[in-house]
Formats: sequence, structure tokens, C-alpha cells
Amino acid sequence: MMLEMIFFSYYSMITNVVDINRLELIPRLLIEIAIAFEQPFLFFLLSSTCYIFSIAYFCKKNSQNKELSFLLFILLPLSFLTSFGYIRQYMSIGFYLVALSLFLNKKKKKSFIFMLLAILSHTSSIIFIPLIILHKIISRKKINILITISLIIASYSFSWIIKEYSYLAGNYQHYITGKNVIDAGKKIGYICLLLLIYFYTLSIRIKNKNNIYFFNIFVIFVILYILLMDFGEYVVRISYIYFLSVIYFSLQPY
Repeated sequence: MMLEMIFFSYYSMITNVVDINRLELIPRLLIEIAIAFEQPFLFFLLSSTCYIFSIAYFCKKNSQNKELSFLLFILLPLSFLTSFGYIRQYMSIGFYLVALSLFLNKKKKKSFIFMLLAILSHTSSIIFIPLIILHKIISRKKINILITISLIIASYSFSWIIKEYSYLAGNYQHYITGKNVIDAGKKIGYICLLLLIYFYTLSIRIKNKNNIYFFNIFVIFVILYILLMDFGEYVVRISYIYFLSVIYFSLQPY
């Protein structure tokens, strides 16, 4: 009973209460392993291991203060949300960050493999592909703060357009207009805005092209978060790439 209470969503899937056929390949395989061993916690253990090691690799390769960045990551409560959907998406983001690191180190074949793993963990990772393709443009210079402010205001003001064309989301439309719309996730948006303000005060110190690239990605996803914020937690988590923020604290002099 205690196991069922702690791992309720995994337990439901492993005991066939919830259908897993709709899931992407990697989470489905991990659940099937847990089913084979009749141990619900195995899904959590395996997915979290992939996720944590991916973030650790990203910090190791890209942070100027690796230990501090990883410490900030593990201290961030949102890093360890137990919802099934979050873990799939976080694992996907982890693989994407590895793909990004490999791409920046000219290891394009390995980068492609990890990008594929990201998509096979959660299909929302498809939206990350343009960030790799447009690397040279995004890393050219920091996005001007006035442009950022204008885009944030515009995103919030015109978020109704998302609802107007929600039918384009296909099977995911119910997250925007259906019963799965929930009024949650706004606090994270406000925190991201505060982080963005803080990082802009430090951005004068960001000279390295890779850091400019990561900074601009963070800006893009904060804008995306604000655009989607009114549609609730299920929709807005597509922009949960704020883990990039952990490397910027390492730029702060101590």
C-alpha cells in the first residue's frame, strides 16, 4: 500500500490500470522493464538516472563552475517533480541538453542520436530542433533587453491566438481548450521572469559565444512560457528549459 501511495501513477501503469500504448518508445520500454520485474519504482529509478546524469554532463561541459551549477540543479525542487508527465519531459530535456553539448563540441552524429532519444522520450522535444539548426544566428549576440521586454508584452497580449488555432495541436488540443486546462504554473513563469532580470544584470559579463547561445535560448523559452502561461501547467511545461539557468549563476563572481 505504501508503494502504491508513493508511486501512484507508475503503479497504475505497471498494473495495467492506465494504458501505456500512447506513450513514446523510451518511457514505454522503461515501464515494460518495471512490469517484467513487478517493481514500480524501477521506472522512476531508471528515468531519473538518465535525467540526472544528462544534466550533470551538461553542467560539466558548459558551466564555469560545474559543482555550483549541479548543486543549484539538485536544490531546485522543480527538478524532481514526481508527475509521470514531468518525468518524461524532464528526461527528454536532459537528452536534449546532452545533444546540445555534443553539437557545440562538433560531435554531430552523437548529437543526432541524443536528439532522437529526446524525441523518443517526449515528442514535444521536436520544438528544440530549430534551436540547433539556428545555432549560428542565436549565438551571434545577446538579445537586446528592450526587444525581450517587447516580445514578452506581445506574447502575453496575444496568447489568445493559441486558443484560436488550438485545433492545429491535434491530439493535444484538449490541453488548451478541454477539461485538462488547469490554472497552475504561473508562479514558475514569474520566477523565470525574475531570473531573466537577474541574468540581464550579469549579461555584460557574458562574452563566450556558447554562453550567449544558452542565454538567448533561456530568453526564448521565457517568452514562450509567458505566451502559454494562461493555458495552465500541462501546456506551459513544453517550455521547461529553465535548467539552462543553472550555468549562469556560475558566472557570478564570489
